[in-house]
Amino acid sequence: MNVEIFRYVAVVVASIGALVFTVKAIYHMYNAVANVTGKYSGFFGAFLLFMPSQFNKEGNNHRTALGPSLLIVMACWLILFLTGAIEN
Repeated sequence: MNVEIFRYVAVVVASIGALVFTVKAIYHMYNAVANVTGKYSGFFGAFLLFMPSQFNKEGNNHRTALGPSLLIVMACWLILFLTGAIEN
């Protein structure tokens, strides 16, 4: 019985965490992309997030905050898959 209660609590917490941190990741990604100032940013495209020189100060702040948000989103989804809340 205690395992089922733990599973339900884990699913609720992971669902809320996934929702909150997905919104946070979208916010940081939007602000990072909006603050690109590099001359060759169009050429670098997909690798732009790994190049701090292509952003202004605000863009770099959002770029660095994006990483932990994405990691927490992935951790929440992993919990949802491992608890069986989401099946294949």
